[in-house]
Amino acid sequence: MASSSFDISVWIQEQPEPVFMFLSSLPNHAKIHPLILKIEPIPPIQGTNYRITDQIPMGPFHFRIRYWVNFVPGIMQIKSTALQFPNIRLVNLTRFLPERDGTRILEQVDIDAPRLLIGTVTRQAMEAHQASFQNVKRFFESGGEHIEQAGRYSALQDL
Repeated sequence: MASSSFDISVWIQEQPEPVFMFLSSLPNHAKIHPLILKIEPIPPIQGTNYRITDQIPMGPFHFRIRYWVNFVPGIMQIKSTALQFPNIRLVNLTRFLPERDGTRILEQVDIDAPRLLIGTVTRQAMEAHQASFQNVKRFFESGGEHIEQAGRYSALQDL
């Protein structure tokens, strides 16, 4: 097993509450995340649990993967843990901080994966999360009128 982590920060010209409310509903992530095809709620253990289907590009091929996410919104922060085969775990902490006349979103992602996969998993997660936050920024700063169509990994190809 190997570990890695990354941090993402983006400033959005919108107050923290609407940004937090949008992102604290995991089904909204299908609108902004370039890999997500489908989000299905499953019976909760603690917080809210979902099964997510992603489409992962690997060279000329595209693979659908399904994984489990425990999603726990708190006070102006969201904690989530994603588990997928083979023995991959992503733990996210996303915070929403007032800054100037907007919101600073700070995300910390910690990843555990088999040594042969850690580089690919980290790169794809970082690219997808950067694209997601740019989609959130565009959505709020355009008055809710423009959002990239996620689930088609097009945002990843533009990075």
